[in-house]
Amino acid sequence: MNPTHELVFLVDVDDTLLENDRIQDDLKRYMDREFGAECRDRFWAIQEDLFKELGYRDYLGALQRFRVEHPYDPRLVSATSYLLDYPFADRLYPGALDVLEKFRTWGQTVILSDGDVVFQPRWFWGGLLELRISSDKVTEQLEDGGVDEYIKPLDNLMQTRVNVVRK
Repeated sequence: MNPTHELVFLVDVDDTLLENDRIQDDLKRYMDREFGAECRDRFWAIQEDLFKELGYRDYLGALQRFRVEHPYDPRLVSATSYLLDYPFADRLYPGALDVLEKFRTWGQTVILSDGDVVFQPRWFWGGLLELRISSDKVTEQLEDGGVDEYIKPLDNLMQTRVNVVRK
């Protein structure tokens, strides 16, 4: 299959567009402030175990496992809200959207994610990136199988499934 564009930019989310270290620091501070150092450390140990198991950060999954150890702690509701309402857009690297816009003038831009299925689509298609990237063209290519030739080599290289984030 011949790609529609001569040049295709494959852009990962984590630590390429999004500054993950700041998100983790914010979450650690939140857990420390709301639950104390001991619970923060336990939550983070669960988070690290889950990361090793899944290959990506699953903050809600870690919170669910943490809940098993603290089933009656009412602060867990607030922690869930903190995660769901987290301002991911504020953690984009400076100029990340400008770079994507420039890529778009040169060829097709495909955003790849091996991350969770809750947060990344939430901030991607909640308005942040759809304003900058023609998601219709990416979706068209996906429906036609047009990006598979780019994705499969990445799957093999990373030995994990690479998800294409789309609307």
